[in-house]
Formats: sequence, structure tokens, C-alpha cells
Amino acid sequence: MSEVLEKPINTNKIKEILEANDGARIRTWLSICSRCGLCAESCFFYLARDKDPKLSPAYKVKHTLGEMYRRKGNVDREFLSKCYEILWGECTTCKRCSLFCPFGIDIATMIATARAVCHS
Repeated sequence: MSEVLEKPINTNKIKEILEANDGARIRTWLSICSRCGLCAESCFFYLARDKDPKLSPAYKVKHTLGEMYRRKGNVDREFLSKCYEILWGECTTCKRCSLFCPFGIDIATMIATARAVCHS
């Protein structure tokens, strides 16, 4: 991980990844999440750490991939470092959250997209 965080930030590459994954599906998923909490109740990290709201899958996606889209790829090293902590340290992409989402949001796919940005 440290080697990746030491690489220069290529915002053009980040923008390319976001644009390549900027289908209606991800934009819809980001906008229709109602923060109902059903995904949280299925997350091992959320349950194991006293139901900390920052560990809910909806929070993780909103504050990583959602923020990347909001900033249009213009992110800094501090932001990417926080994303690393969330994306690799607080999610196994087991897809349990996706199974319990009443809207069918595939949170693991969005986490994988955010991980691709971090590796770019």
C-alpha cells in the first residue's frame, strides 16, 4: 500500500477511470441509496465494532467513490489515504450488503471501482 500512496497522483488517470465507470448504473446507485441501514446490519465490520455509523456500507461508498465523483477526480493524497483505510481496511467485498439492499445496489462493485481509482 505504501508504494501506491507514494506514487504521484495522476488526476487525469483518475478522471479516466471514473468516466469509464460512469454508467447510469453507478450514478443511479449513488443517488437512490436511502440510507435505510439494511446494508449495515449485514456488514461484519459494522456489527463487530458496536454499530459505528462510519462502518456502514452506505457511508463507506458515499465517502469514497461518491466523493471522488463529487470532486470529479480532483483528489489529493490525504483523501486517497483515507480511502485506502476504508476500502481495504473496512470492507472485504463479500457482497452481503448488496444482498440485503432493497434497491439492489451493488456496493461491492462500487468499492471495487473506488479501489481501482486508488491504484491508478
